[in-house]
Amino acid sequence: MSKKRWIFNPRAANPKISACEKITIKQKCDRFIDVKLKIGKIKLFDPDNKKERQLIDIYCKWYRNHILFIAKYKDLRPNAIVPEYEDKFARITYFSQVKCYLYYMRHTGEWQDITYEVVISLNKCLQSILKMPHFEFY
Repeated sequence: MSKKRWIFNPRAANPKISACEKITIKQKCDRFIDVKLKIGKIKLFDPDNKKERQLIDIYCKWYRNHILFIAKYKDLRPNAIVPEYEDKFARITYFSQVKCYLYYMRHTGEWQDITYEVVISLNKCLQSILKMPHFEFY
C-alpha cells in the first residue's frame, strides 16, 4: 500500500504593484532604452534595403507584474509575411527594487530564466540586458 497522498498546494500569489511604482519603473526602463539600447542598435531606416529586416523601435510595457521589452521591425523583403511586426526579447518579473528575475525569449517562443531563480536587482537586470548575448539584435 502506497504512503503517498495528494495535498492541495495553491500557487504563490504575485505581489500587487502600485500604479505609482509602475509609473516610476516604466520611466526608468524608458530612460534605459533611450540612453543605452536605442543609441547603438537603431539605425536610420533605409527604404531601399530589401535584403533584411530593419529595427525601427524598442519600447517596454507592463503586463501583470512583468516588464516586457519589445523590438519593432520593418521588413521590406518580397517574401515577408507582414511588413511590420513586434518581437519580445526580454522580460523582467518585478517583485521589488531589489527582487527581480530576468528572462529572454527562446527560439521556441518560451521564456527562459537567465537568473536561474537567483534574485537580482532591477539595475542588474538592465545591465544584464546590455551585456548578455541573449539580447543581441540582428
